[in-house]
Amino acid sequence: MSSIPPIGNENYFARFEERVMSQLHTMQDDSRSHHQYCETRFQNIEDLDDDVQYKIGQMFYGPEN
Repeated sequence: MSSIPPIGNENYFARFEERVMSQLHTMQDDSRSHHQYCETRFQNIEDLDDDVQYKIGQMFYGPEN
């Protein structure tokens, strides 16, 4: 008996590993894209909040000199 595994299994695992790695890279890219979207969205919300606070200040305290 030989301790060397059959060639067919090596090819199968290599293809399987490639698919798993490809899927992990895809998930990582999706996560990175989602993170960038969230950063942009939260920055936009902060900008809108600043604008609303400024407008409220203008309504109650008058224009800044």
